Amino acid sequence: MRFSRCLLAAALIAGCQSNPNDVPLAPAASTATLPAQTYEAPPPSVMPPAVAESAAVKTALSDAEIAAIAGTANQIEIDQAKIAKAQSKNKDVQAFAAMMIKDHQKAGSDAKALLQKIDIKPEDSDATSEMLADNVTTSTRLSGLTGPDFDRFYVNTQIDEHQKVLDDLDQMLIPGAENAQLKSMLESIRPVVADHLAAAQALAKQLATPMPNEQK
Repeated sequence: MRFSRCLLAAALIAGCQSNPNDVPLAPAASTATLPAQTYEAPPPSVMPPAVAESAAVKTALSDAEIAAIAGTANQIEIDQAKIAKAQSKNKDVQAFAAMMIKDHQKAGSDAKALLQKIDIKPEDSDATSEMLADNVTTSTRLSGLTGPDFDRFYVNTQIDEHQKVLDDLDQMLIPGAENAQLKSMLESIRPVVADHLAAAQALAKQLATPMPNEQK
């Protein structure tokens, strides 16, 4: 699942300095003969700092949108883990999926209580729409797999998704949250996501080694 869902950063372009060794294409005109107004507008690609700051503010996510992104990621992990519980025959994958359900259900319950307390109602954005669309594709693929193929695809998906969530927390959600309690909640979620990523990576290495019944 690829959640571009990133903040746009406006570029601050410094003025260029001429090289004293450059040879002019034509003799410079005398300033005495120039018209009273000689100002040249900067190229369209140059964005003044004030405009750049305004553009960055407009593209920033609101706390309500950040809450929705976190909640959507949480629910996606639960949904995919339920598919794994129903289809996997591997006891270690089953245990991992059970952990996903337990931990993410708790995180969802805690987040819901906090959002009600601080009066933030999650609002969907292009980011959440993209996440949900990607989940449909992933879930459809999971539903069509069985045995070791299912286990490996599910666990590798968990690695990709948890790494993406970690990146989003570090680069977008935590620094973008304005409400102190929302920011604190996101910071408390980060180590749990990191633990899940490590568990998925360890399980992926285990699944890469064929089981005895696969070697026959």
